[in-house]
Amino acid sequence: MKVFISCSSLDKEIAYFYKEKLRALSVEVSTGASFNPGESFLDALRRELDSADLIVILLTNNYVSSSWSALEMNTVLLSRQRANYYVLTESGVVFPNYLSGISCGIVSSIADPGDVVFEGIAELPSVFAAISSVDTPLSMLKSQLQNSKVTLVIGAGASIDAGLPSWNTLISKAFSQYINDLVPSGLVEALPSSNLIRAKYLKTGLGEKLADTIHDILYADVHPKRAILEAVAKLAKNLSPIEAIISFNYDSLLEEGLEQQSVEFSSLCDKTPRNGCALPVYHVHGFLPRGEISQASEKIVFSEDEYHTQYIEPHGWSNAVQLYHYMNNVCLFIGTSLTDPNLRRLLDSARRTRPSNSPPTHYIIKKKPKTSDVQQKLMDLEEKDLQTLGLNMIWADSHGDEAILLDSLANIS
Repeated sequence: MKVFISCSSLDKEIAYFYKEKLRALSVEVSTGASFNPGESFLDALRRELDSADLIVILLTNNYVSSSWSALEMNTVLLSRQRANYYVLTESGVVFPNYLSGISCGIVSSIADPGDVVFEGIAELPSVFAAISSVDTPLSMLKSQLQNSKVTLVIGAGASIDAGLPSWNTLISKAFSQYINDLVPSGLVEALPSSNLIRAKYLKTGLGEKLADTIHDILYADVHPKRAILEAVAKLAKNLSPIEAIISFNYDSLLEEGLEQQSVEFSSLCDKTPRNGCALPVYHVHGFLPRGEISQASEKIVFSEDEYHTQYIEPHGWSNAVQLYHYMNNVCLFIGTSLTDPNLRRLLDSARRTRPSNSPPTHYIIKKKPKTSDVQQKLMDLEEKDLQTLGLNMIWADSHGDEAILLDSLANIS
């Protein structure tokens, strides 16, 4: 029998200890790939994995935070059946969703798990604890919501069930509603596919009418039922550790929900002075509230040039607000895709201020895509990508389930 031990380079001494213990039980053990002449690292790793009867993953905080371990894990998950894995972890390590379905054992100490674990690996019996007993991202988030300073980060996905358009739909409607009648037929179809570039064309074409145009499209079909935003408002009311809300949305539907929950808040944009002890709601891309458009922010982050400005002004108001909260608080992302390059840059910067082996400190709730073998692999890769930015993934089966999950978090006692 041959066992491959996957571990962080910082845990190599522990892996060597496992290797000696298993060798004493007549088990062949490998802890890395040996290279043939002209062979790449990935090819050598795949060859080593294919020759193993069992892959044991030493899941420590060092492992979760290591980019090299993530590369090795990607290779493992994309090349093997999950029945061939065992995960060993210890209390305090967040168990990633992408490892669900793999048998897992929790030990008091990864460094010395006890002889029964080595005997179990050697004989391949079912001696490992159920995955449900480990620290999942959801269980860790529930603890953080009670004991840590928390910031809610809201994206466009939180407003879709309230009838507001997604970013792509917003751009599409702006063109079809306000541009098609003014330009030659076929021009829209010939425009660049990038919505950021299209947004810049809109800004150039509409000039001072841009804010009014976006405002009218935003509120054209608002629904009275807004499950996700209502749940966010309940969270803000019921959980005192919530210090602030960062919104990437222009609309004021969140504020309407906060009013219904009798939460005192202050909408902030463009360096607006904060209102005493009220809950700050930072509109970091601008604010176009329903009603009087005169209350809107002076500018909105809408087109390519505004995103470029965020890059070249690292200490600007929007960046400074976000970076402070990403560095100092536990952040829960709701309705965000995490594809905004500037947001990813700020999260990466915040991540780099922490020790290299510290576990991810933020959380994101996302709707799970339709399941298939390919989609499952993509979900695994997305989770590992977000972990490198300091986020733990929590999947929900639908937007309705996202709202139910948020409601349950709001009722934590």
